[in-house]
Amino acid sequence: MWAAEWGISRPDGGFVYADYFRAAREAGTTPNGVFAARVMGGTLDEMLAHLRRLYPAAARDDLAPLAAAFGPLRFVYLHRKDEVSQAVSRLRAEQTNVWSETNDSPPVAVAAVPTFDAERIGEYIREVSGHNDAWRAWFHSAGAEPLVLVYEDLVADPVAITRSVLE
Repeated sequence: MWAAEWGISRPDGGFVYADYFRAAREAGTTPNGVFAARVMGGTLDEMLAHLRRLYPAAARDDLAPLAAAFGPLRFVYLHRKDEVSQAVSRLRAEQTNVWSETNDSPPVAVAAVPTFDAERIGEYIREVSGHNDAWRAWFHSAGAEPLVLVYEDLVADPVAITRSVLE
């Protein structure tokens, strides 16, 4: 999806990872030169594998290829304490095809009425918990010290949390 949006897709739908990371950096850099990207738990290993191939001289650890591709690193680890609510939210988004809404966005047409599915909610709770454990382990093993933020705090006071990130 992003490769198509950035105009780097090949006719077969594929893309070149060097182009992808360059386009991501361009798209994610603000006018003041600060780059930021959101990396989901299930994609870090794949991303690192591609970056190690692109930057073999920086393949000595996990942080070096990231820095080679994106510049100086700072990490923000945002997690949700209420993993059940996170799982329910994901299921509802998948069922309705409504992934986000803001006060400024036009209303989104709901694809379907959400239904309770205990099995999928349980599956998503296990997935979220696994991703959270994996992120904590990765930060520790990589020697990265992230700013740790809680989603519920962000919702309660977005201005304060934004200030903490900027500081």
